[in-house]
Amino acid sequence: MEKSRQHWPSRWIFILAAVGSAAGLGNLWRFPYLAYEHGGGTFVLVLLLANLIVGIPLLSLEVGLGQKMQTAAPGAFGAIKDKFKYVGWFAVMVSVMVLTYYMSVMGWGVNYFASAFNLGWGEDTSAHFFGNVLQLSDGAGVMGGISWPVLTGMIVAYILTYFSVWKGVRSVSKVVKWTATIPFVILAILLLRAVTLEGAASGLELFFIPDWSALSDPKLWIAAFSQVFFSLSLAAGVMVAYGSYNKKKQDITGSVFWIVAGNFLVSLMSGVVVFGTLGYMALQQGVPVTDVVAGGPSLTFVTFPLAISLLPALNSLIAVIFFLMVLTLGIDSAFSLLESFASPIVERYKGVSTKKVMLII
Repeated sequence: MEKSRQHWPSRWIFILAAVGSAAGLGNLWRFPYLAYEHGGGTFVLVLLLANLIVGIPLLSLEVGLGQKMQTAAPGAFGAIKDKFKYVGWFAVMVSVMVLTYYMSVMGWGVNYFASAFNLGWGEDTSAHFFGNVLQLSDGAGVMGGISWPVLTGMIVAYILTYFSVWKGVRSVSKVVKWTATIPFVILAILLLRAVTLEGAASGLELFFIPDWSALSDPKLWIAAFSQVFFSLSLAAGVMVAYGSYNKKKQDITGSVFWIVAGNFLVSLMSGVVVFGTLGYMALQQGVPVTDVVAGGPSLTFVTFPLAISLLPALNSLIAVIFFLMVLTLGIDSAFSLLESFASPIVERYKGVSTKKVMLII
């Protein structure tokens, strides 16, 4: 198996692919909101501690397991003990469940990228998102119809994802050179813009100044440690699959350090961009920063479009590069989830091509 198995072209391509998988939409919309909700800088410090306690050790174990066994999660766990393969399949099915809704979110991103060129969301960004894009019904008991913007966007997202992985490691290696580096460049541009906005200081104060009283709150610790699992794709079979494409004698510890550091850096940069912009919004609207912060979908698809519309200049340009970043952050995570499921199937049914397996999924 090892002779015919594809490998990453270099250690740095593996690191880029793993950073791309780890640094996704959760860094942009989940991390900043958790930081706001759990003591600002205190949450950042506890998150750093969580990375040291569980992030680096567990990521090392997952990458090491795949690298040692040269097979994806089910086969790697099964090589330890046959019945353990079901643990691997369970992890892979977690990835599949995440992928099913992640692609819908990617579909939203495609819609917003298309709208960014002319700020198509208008002045009422909430009505645009929930009415025009999601087309929400009156409640769970009312089915409503298909949201064609979401369906169309999701199809485009799936096409982009498919052609990122259709040739396995060979195509992923080419794609991640762009999708794992572009977000850093765009975040740097947005960061410079955010910190120079009037009122940004009030938002950054919330983000960086610790609230030490929050340390006694168990919810802070649970949120920080769960964010590490969520962000680093732990226990989902992804990193076992990615590790299996390493050569057996490749360094693990150093690679894992760079993956964790890169992922943490994306979170920090995202926090500065989000809170600097929210500080500006608070000043423009004449309200405290705490009244403009929103978590979940609202942050990326309601609050940020409104913030972009309020900017004094270069609104469309900022909108385009912001939602380009959303897409590039999302697509790496999407195709890593797809890869974790496809890899064991390709290994099991050796007569079926990777292209066909990816297309069927």
